[in-house]
Amino acid sequence: MFYIRKILESIKSNLNISASAALILVIFFLSKAKTNPTLPVVKISNFMLVLQKKLVEEVVYDGTHIIFRCVNQAQWMSTQAKPMINGKELLKALVEYGVPKFYNSTQIYYSEKQIMYLLMSIAATSYVFGIVASHFINFRGFSNKSMIAQPTGVKFSNIYGLNHAKKQLQQIIEYLQDPQKFRSVGARLRRGVMIYGPPGTGKTMLAKATATESNVQFLYCSATEFIEIYVGTGPKRVRELFTKARQISPSIIFIDEIDSIAYKRKNQNFGAETGSDNERVSTLNQLLTELDGFKENENIVVIAATNRIQILDDALLRSGRFDIKIEIPQPSENDRKGILEVHLKNKKHQITSGMVDIVAKNTNGFSGADMENITNESAYIAIEKQQEFIIDGDFLEAFKKISLEKQHMMGQ
Repeated sequence: MFYIRKILESIKSNLNISASAALILVIFFLSKAKTNPTLPVVKISNFMLVLQKKLVEEVVYDGTHIIFRCVNQAQWMSTQAKPMINGKELLKALVEYGVPKFYNSTQIYYSEKQIMYLLMSIAATSYVFGIVASHFINFRGFSNKSMIAQPTGVKFSNIYGLNHAKKQLQQIIEYLQDPQKFRSVGARLRRGVMIYGPPGTGKTMLAKATATESNVQFLYCSATEFIEIYVGTGPKRVRELFTKARQISPSIIFIDEIDSIAYKRKNQNFGAETGSDNERVSTLNQLLTELDGFKENENIVVIAATNRIQILDDALLRSGRFDIKIEIPQPSENDRKGILEVHLKNKKHQITSGMVDIVAKNTNGFSGADMENITNESAYIAIEKQQEFIIDGDFLEAFKKISLEKQHMMGQ
């Protein structure tokens, strides 16, 4: 049932489907129907934990089980939904924690025979009209969220510490505000910034703040959106993104999770590449072409973020492309204290400085996002207790809860 639903969603979202794509779907369905793999089963509490951490990418709900996949993971997992959670509660939680893909398979049911007839009909029809239709195929562009120029509202003052990173990004701000200042002395303009470091350390926040401080438009996309099974989709989306940036320049393009399309090509076994591998390489080549194709008077900067800079293709990092490389480490004890204080500013609390010191001291290895999560969790605890203010006990309880969740996530 799970695989049937996924196939239907693919058909629904791609009305202009080629014969080859339809045949791929048929083969995919047959292979899955034959193998019928057993998914790993986890506890509902573990699912809720990764959901609250905003690590869930995709969810399928059949009324009894929740089948889900985490961000950047190919493995699907399953958990028992009832009696702890129903469909309405699940949908509310998915919306709250920003899960982008949700399929409710309780709303419709198709037999395997119906699915096979449907897929084979599509394949046959596509074969007959494929040559004519190929001239009119219009692959989907980015989601509305990605292609909209977004005012971020985030400033450097909202980000504690990271002074070295802010100083380097100040060059970008000055360039976007007064590019002639750099051209007049013959400086080669640096248009690419690679921000790297562990998850949750503020990479996206820095990119948004740079756009705000520069007073320019901000285009956000995740590199995972570039790739689909259809040949040419990835390169087309790259072209669309840069075309949009030129239309609204001066602007900043921010590409998150760039490692999903830009890992080292020399690691690939080109003799056994899949279609998705070829598409990824084509997408990367198009990105390199766009980076090399900036005109002198185009005020556009590309900022990319990755958790794994060591796997990126060397061509992406060479001079003239991503010249500025900024490492964002895990925060120190003093940084963690500052981050807590920043996030407590907009909360009603009576937390003592001594309690903030205790939490900062005992959160080695926590990211900035983890620290923010502690302050937010303490607010929820205060609300549950019907208090008007967050107090030390709430803050300590939140710290213990988040610490326990991290231990579970790390399998400790």
